[in-house]
Amino acid sequence: MVVQMIQDDTLLTFKEAMSYLRVSRSTLYRLMWSNQLTGHKVGSTWRFYREDLRACVGREISMAPLSSSFLSSTGTTDVLPSVVTIPSDATLSGVIN
Repeated sequence: MVVQMIQDDTLLTFKEAMSYLRVSRSTLYRLMWSNQLTGHKVGSTWRFYREDLRACVGREISMAPLSSSFLSSTGTTDVLPSVVTIPSDATLSGVIN
């Protein structure tokens, strides 16, 4: 019990947070700027609580059912159009020249 609290209270560096979440530097910044992840500025560096990283992952997973329910409520599950029109060669030759 005490060990769990100590691990959750540990502040992780930016690189440790990237490694923990297995995301890139830009993704970690994007999570912070979109308020999906809380970071703490200590001097000139960012620090993250492990519990905040876990909460961020939990929010990401819980958003997936929302998008699928939205698609089913709109009556379509296709993201791409089912019919693609390809121009004839005459049209393409005019564009290329």
